[in-house]
Amino acid sequence: MTKSNLKEKEDTTNNVTGLFIKKIQMKDNRALISLNDDNDFRTQNGDFNVKDEVTEEFKTLWHNALEIVTSLTPQLGKEVSALRLNHIQFFYDKKGFLSDVSISVIWTFDSQGHVLNLNYTKFPIYKPEMAETVVAISGKHEELLHDILKAAKAYMNGDTRTKQMSLIVDNTK
Repeated sequence: MTKSNLKEKEDTTNNVTGLFIKKIQMKDNRALISLNDDNDFRTQNGDFNVKDEVTEEFKTLWHNALEIVTSLTPQLGKEVSALRLNHIQFFYDKKGFLSDVSISVIWTFDSQGHVLNLNYTKFPIYKPEMAETVVAISGKHEELLHDILKAAKAYMNGDTRTKQMSLIVDNTK
């Protein structure tokens, strides 16, 4: 395992507070987002579904996440056009840092439309102290995952393809 993709970061840059995004699934250009907290005494969870489509930037980030799959399984590199990302599930440590990721991909492997579901279950985020034999998500792909999380939060706050227009009328013009 090479360390070339690892980016130096401060510990606070990727710390998540509040509700955690546990899973993002894309369906009909809409993101279905599952939220949860990791409080030991009470649990808050829920799903976030919007009828509006995601932005082009979010779709691009989502499609770019296939790079993670092709880096974990290089033989699929030539099949990237036949791959469709189904969902990404995020796991956090007790301090709120992203620690592991599961990815589900649908591979249409022939012209008749037959598919295989490929599940990459709970791959750790690379840390320098890991052994050389550990297969992990690289630093550049960790950044991509955090960009996807940012885009999902923006989507939940109304950043959709058809952005909500302001309801305040300015009569001074």
